[in-house]
Amino acid sequence: MKQNAYDTNSQENRMNILKAKLRSTVFLSVFVLAGFSPTWSFANNSVSNLYQEGYEQGERNGTLITERVFDRTLGESGCPSLSQFEDALIRVNRAIKPPALDSGSERERVRGFFKGYSNAVKKALESARTSCGSRSFQTGTYVGSFYGSLLCQVSTQPEETVRSLEMSPLYENWSDPKSNAAQECRDEGIQELSRCGFEVGSAPQAFLQGLELGCMN
Repeated sequence: MKQNAYDTNSQENRMNILKAKLRSTVFLSVFVLAGFSPTWSFANNSVSNLYQEGYEQGERNGTLITERVFDRTLGESGCPSLSQFEDALIRVNRAIKPPALDSGSERERVRGFFKGYSNAVKKALESARTSCGSRSFQTGTYVGSFYGSLLCQVSTQPEETVRSLEMSPLYENWSDPKSNAAQECRDEGIQELSRCGFEVGSAPQAFLQGLELGCMN
């Protein structure tokens, strides 16, 4: 009984620490968006500032969403609800909406949005799995769904935006490099793309390259 009580307390402590990390990330994002960052400027419409504005908007959305999902899953039930937390993030990916394009130059804003959003969600996912002692995925199926669902939303944007996306692996050592996880990730990502209208095996090259980069480990 003492061991079980210790395990329960340890898990509760890990969840509290993780929740605090998520909340601090949200606070930082809101702090920056409130205008306290020296690099923030609404008046300057340069390409770099549009990208930065989009990035910060995406990062804010990602951190706020992951905290809400966390509260309803891991925050209530602890690590046994890790899979529910992960599945909810996929559903969020399928519904996320980037800022509207008012002009061709604002593609940089959209590109920044997707980068900021995905970085925030990946960071929360890594923290959750690490805290629950499940840092490495046994297969690449989930990661493929993660990137495929995200790319489905990117597909609503101009092709130039898709080609310029900066895709990167989920996080370092998300799976055993000796496993088939990377290939499973790519296969599942293509299947996910087919659910949003692409024929399996005929997705645009930019999407396949994005999957290739995201599934690397």
